[in-house]
Amino acid sequence: MLLRTLRDHWAEAAPRLYGASAELLLDALPPLQPHSRFLEVCAGPGMLSRALADRIAGLGRLIAIEEDPGLARHLPSVRGRSARVVAAADRLPFAPGSFDVALGNLAVGDPANDGARLTELRRALRPGGWLLLTVFLKGSFDELLDVLTEACEAEALPDARQALLDVRQGLPEIDEVKETLAVAGMPVVHVGVEERALFFPGGAAAFADPLVRELLVPSWLVDLELPEHAWEAAGKAADTYLPGPRFAVRLRTAICTSRAERRRDAPAPAP
Repeated sequence: MLLRTLRDHWAEAAPRLYGASAELLLDALPPLQPHSRFLEVCAGPGMLSRALADRIAGLGRLIAIEEDPGLARHLPSVRGRSARVVAAADRLPFAPGSFDVALGNLAVGDPANDGARLTELRRALRPGGWLLLTVFLKGSFDELLDVLTEACEAEALPDARQALLDVRQGLPEIDEVKETLAVAGMPVVHVGVEERALFFPGGAAAFADPLVRELLVPSWLVDLELPEHAWEAAGKAADTYLPGPRFAVRLRTAICTSRAERRRDAPAPAP
């Protein structure tokens, strides 16, 4: 549904989208214990993992995984402190109970993938282990989606219009996120919602920005391509309906802290 194909423009554009949510995860870390084992999934080129490896230095070890080898090569790898692994989040190459803490920065929020990813994360965590996730909520990107949907309708692009409508419908509400985690055996201990905005110097500038044009929209349309006349129509519509020196795009980000349920057949802890 969202942010599936971000390979070519991470360095320039993705930090603007992923940086604030990475900070939310760092701020939500549980109390650090010596020899803790940390896992980050869907780590991209390491915006979170590099900061996390520094934060836990001397107290734990981080393994960061990323499915794309070109991105994974940027992940931190320091003997005894951090390691990088090329792997998919729904096929983790680790034994059950291998980690004390798992993190995913905008790694969930797609109903097609969330079940398998959360099942694997639950398996990889020890009973009582912590899972920290950020996810974009419904209401995010509304300004962009409104203008793009209208432009696709005006330019007779029904498939692209429907894909954008599906994106909006697919973004979850906070209660849906909590329910999905509970079903996966990861009941939410704490949840918060951060609202912020991405600012662009006008509507036309927003639709010329690599963050929108080369990262967000391709990820939303997946295998469809927006023709140039549709981009031009979107830029004109944005400046017409939302004039002014700044074009603001709202983001609603949930930060969820969950704890892996203890298995019913697990022995009681020693007194």
